[in-house]
Amino acid sequence: MSAIAGLENRDVSYFILNPHVVPVPAPPSDAQLLAFMKEHAAQLTRPEMRAITLVRFSAAAIAPTVTLDPAAEQKEFAFRKDSLSSPETRTVMQIPVKTAAQGAQAAARLTQGEDPAAIAKSFGVEAISYVDKPRTAIADRKLAAAAFALKAGQISGPVQGDLGMAALKVVKVTPGVAATFEAARAKIEADLRQKAGRDRAFELSQKFDDARQAGSSVADAAQKAGVTTLAIGPFTANGLDADGKPNPLLTDKIVKAAFAQNAGEDSDLQDAGQGEYFALRVDRVLPPALPALAEARPALAKAYLTQTYLEALKARADALMAQIRKGVGIEQVAASVGAKVVRQQGMQAIKAQQYQAMGRDFLQGVFGVKPGEVFAAGAPNGVYIAKLDAIRPGDVTTTAKVVEAIRGRLSQDYLSDLASAARSASAQSVKVTTNLALARQTMGIDPDLLAKRGAKGAKKK
Repeated sequence: MSAIAGLENRDVSYFILNPHVVPVPAPPSDAQLLAFMKEHAAQLTRPEMRAITLVRFSAAAIAPTVTLDPAAEQKEFAFRKDSLSSPETRTVMQIPVKTAAQGAQAAARLTQGEDPAAIAKSFGVEAISYVDKPRTAIADRKLAAAAFALKAGQISGPVQGDLGMAALKVVKVTPGVAATFEAARAKIEADLRQKAGRDRAFELSQKFDDARQAGSSVADAAQKAGVTTLAIGPFTANGLDADGKPNPLLTDKIVKAAFAQNAGEDSDLQDAGQGEYFALRVDRVLPPALPALAEARPALAKAYLTQTYLEALKARADALMAQIRKGVGIEQVAASVGAKVVRQQGMQAIKAQQYQAMGRDFLQGVFGVKPGEVFAAGAPNGVYIAKLDAIRPGDVTTTAKVVEAIRGRLSQDYLSDLASAARSASAQSVKVTTNLALARQTMGIDPDLLAKRGAKGAKKK
């Protein structure tokens, strides 16, 4: 059936209702805006908001203000020079051997250019490859020392290591690069500033906390610690201000702490990690409320005009469709609004891709209604007013080919529908009932246990 429906030819007549046939509504009065606001209170009501006084100790904010001691920079560089330098690396082939004779033989074969893997295999072992590795990457210290004493291309063997004997070949040598103070200065300075920022933030936070523990308020403790307080808000539980914009100073932890306090309460010092500490006082709690008319008037007026206009356009479209349903010709109705009728014949669901430009709503109408039915759908430049004129069968030959191509699936769908219908009919005919007590007895379930747990149908003592 789906194949037949997909190949049906549908003929539709339609015209486009120009939106300009509906006049632009007059600007709303305050009374109309208040009524509109009340009608849409659920969408317009602002969530609870809070305003706070924030005290923040930030390593990231302090770090750029730190003045560094040049001597300290040189000392830090000297301490970290090795880690900042790039060590010499080598590509080394190592062939493990059991005897000195095997080691000498392996070295000779390497000198002749034989493949290290083949040499190792002939001794019943596997070659070990170190590619662009520093000396510390070679497991055997003595073999590492021997390998790093050779030049590129040199071969040595047998070499006695801590873990065994081997023949070695140095394939490539990449010299190390020693760090210079000038090259490392930017990193050294950034690291020192970061450390100084963390230390200073912690020091200030402890002065603040000492004052709080002594009974000072958040504002007084901040003053004693020499830190400026910040007035922030109002903001929502998502950290957004009244315009829906985020405040970069509000972290998730600060917002969560603000909404965990009551109005007028001071929080304790909290560690936010990464050298960040904060405390706050909730100055105001603004309950959910509609915005003031003066504040929201521009946005409300725009929304009101849009809704009023769309309602008028819908009413005009409904009136035109009502005329067609009463028997007035679609050409006459279209002419009344200065539109022309388009007749689209032979539309097929299987070719819906070709009609995408007409819009999804229009296609749903065409392939979802019965002949003679009238429908409306959004158009790119107005509103479609359409009537399905006829449904004609598809080409017999084409339909037969499609059915043959999907015969297997059609058979499965038919059997599935038939089985479902049979189950429904059987249930209605037999009128199945369930004996819970007998079922539980067959399953060996203890009735006393069911009674204790209050199971349905269990007998209580």
